[in-house]
Amino acid sequence: MQSQRKEQTNVIYFFCRFDEPDKCKAISALKSLIIQALKLIKYIPDDLYQLYQDDFTAEDSYVLHGEIAERALGLLLKRIEYISIVVDGLDECHESILLDSLLRIRDQKTYGITKWFFASRNEGLV
Repeated sequence: MQSQRKEQTNVIYFFCRFDEPDKCKAISALKSLIIQALKLIKYIPDDLYQLYQDDFTAEDSYVLHGEIAERALGLLLKRIEYISIVVDGLDECHESILLDSLLRIRDQKTYGITKWFFASRNEGLV
């Protein structure tokens, strides 16, 4: 019963929307997924804390770059036993780097089960 409850509650998501400028950016999607994933873990992993410290000391901090957000999300997903990730409206995101980042994260080794669902109109993205 505990496992079934975890499968139903460990869902994070992002919906890209062409009519909301912030919801069309790859960094917004990654940040949203990071924030939701943080709520599913008890402790901040040391490697994530170190990534934050390194980014904080940089000139342009606070996770403004996609590669930092991509690494952060990947580090978090390695700490979650079971998670489903839904990203809808990829065709509405003006930055193709979002799908590239998500696919790189998807291909990383995890210690649990990570299920992905990407939705998009058939416009050659996948």
